[in-house]
Amino acid sequence: MATTDKNAATAEPSGGTVGGRGVKLVGESVLTPGASLLLDGQMGSGAAHAVGGMAAAWLAGPIGWVLVGANSYCKSVSGENLVGYFKKKD
Repeated sequence: MATTDKNAATAEPSGGTVGGRGVKLVGESVLTPGASLLLDGQMGSGAAHAVGGMAAAWLAGPIGWVLVGANSYCKSVSGENLVGYFKKKD
């Protein structure tokens, strides 16, 4: 799913991009961490996030699941991991 599809007049993501991101968020929160990467065709990274999400849920509870899911979603829509996405760029 394209992440650069923007409406030039408003600089907001188009309906297709917003809908695709919504599907990815539902996949991450309801199915398994890594779902958005699997939808993008990144099978190795998606599977690693799914296994990591289960391990994180076992070790840290729901917060672990949520953090791995958030990392997967960030990587899917921006190409960066969660830390890199929020890290200030100089």
